[in-house]
Amino acid sequence: MNTAVSKTKKELVRAFHAALANSGMLRQKPAILESFGVSSTLELTEKELRDAIESLTGNADLWRKRVIAAIFNWTGNLHYNYDMKQVKAVACRATGYKYFNDIPVSRLRDCYYEFVRKSRTAVKARNVQRELVENLEKQN
Repeated sequence: MNTAVSKTKKELVRAFHAALANSGMLRQKPAILESFGVSSTLELTEKELRDAIESLTGNADLWRKRVIAAIFNWTGNLHYNYDMKQVKAVACRATGYKYFNDIPVSRLRDCYYEFVRKSRTAVKARNVQRELVENLEKQN
């Protein structure tokens, strides 16, 4: 069966596949399609494609905000005063991407958890250091 596909739908299908790739969820494509009750991307309606794209890309914005907050927290624990441009540069260096908005969700997630762990470690290390100094002061 050869059906004509509108130009808009073709663009949405391309955008859907790009959103899957950018979010690192290409392997989950069959499960996503199954959740809509279809087996092919072309079987999705334009509204379903828009909804799927929104859910995939909206997730990226959330993870970008989380990464920014985690890096700001980490730099604050180290008593560095970084601005937004520097924080984004740290995220790019940490993930190996040139532009912050090009970082896929899977790498944003990894970056977020790494900087949260770094922040917790810095706080724990500072507490141990404080305890050691207090013990030394008591001994003297």
